[in-house]
Amino acid sequence: MNKNQNESRRPTPHHEILCDSAKDSPPLYQDLPSAPINAEAASNIRSWSLPPKLAWSSHNLSHSEIRTLAPHYSNNADALYGMIIEQASYPPCYYVQIHGKHNETQQSGAKQTKEEITDFFFRINISHLLGPLGSGELISLPNNKRGYRGTRIPRLVPGLDDLESRDAVFEWCQRYVDDAAKVKSFTLSREVLNFDTNKLYQLIRSAITDTNYCGQVYITFPSTHCKLIVYSPCRVNAWRVNAWVRWFCYLSFLWVFIWPILIFLTSRYEIVKSVFYYADSPYSDDPNRACQVMSEHEWFRMWQSSIKRAVSTKVNTGDDGVLPEEYRTTTERLLTHSLETNNLSENIMNKRPDTRPFNSRFVSNIERWGNDS
Repeated sequence: MNKNQNESRRPTPHHEILCDSAKDSPPLYQDLPSAPINAEAASNIRSWSLPPKLAWSSHNLSHSEIRTLAPHYSNNADALYGMIIEQASYPPCYYVQIHGKHNETQQSGAKQTKEEITDFFFRINISHLLGPLGSGELISLPNNKRGYRGTRIPRLVPGLDDLESRDAVFEWCQRYVDDAAKVKSFTLSREVLNFDTNKLYQLIRSAITDTNYCGQVYITFPSTHCKLIVYSPCRVNAWRVNAWVRWFCYLSFLWVFIWPILIFLTSRYEIVKSVFYYADSPYSDDPNRACQVMSEHEWFRMWQSSIKRAVSTKVNTGDDGVLPEEYRTTTERLLTHSLETNNLSENIMNKRPDTRPFNSRFVSNIERWGNDS
């Protein structure tokens, strides 16, 4: 692998991400600054935060699943209910992920190998678009829908009497604590609804096309902290969340035998979820649609220039990095400065002194105003 390929894989340092175009040369594209957004939307840009970290917790590689073995959540219904209510007020971490890559063929004697080269890779956090803290709706599994109600397989029973959603959540917490099973789990899921990913995909794809990039483009919408699982503090559950044990099972293919055993051994409670509505309608073209913060089109107008700049300058934030808000504001300043410079140059050219001979200017003035009658 040559030096250029190594550099293409190296994540861009944070200070270089912010300052990659803050030089004397103008950006590699010309665009108008995005339209201003309303004050309420601007105030929500930084209103998002991660859910509080729990005691005795761990997570999977993608951080989509958080697990805890804290004993008091399995022994005290009030503690479990209070934690669920607090965690349910936090939305999942939602991102726009943009990845551009191409394949290069390397010749080594008579042998040819193809290598995948990353041109750009970055994420933009859009969690704040799901609304302020506590805007989610906590709901429990209805009686007419199959699910894990302390069972090994999805079932319709046991159900609950007609209770308010919050009362139903506490009732399920109490049933989980009272369950005599040693191996059990209680799950809180976080879900995002009415976000038009197809529309935003099309908008971002068109912006990347404007940069004349010809590689392969992948636009996805990953999320983290989607699921919180409380495990009872037993040895089986301690092993199942241990990273070393899990990797050993994966590499040795023991998971083929162990996972089915765990499924039928665990008393599962998956009856509570927190739903966050991006808007009151899933269709972005609906004229009566009301969004929590701003529409997909408004967000795209805010980030359009920054996405083009990141693609043109081959930004690579790495798997764990995100494109910060400062990058967007820096891009806006660069574009504004570039437009002001161009306008100033045009004004100077328009106000340039007339260097033609006096006779030519005199004849020109006569032609403009006409002769005296």
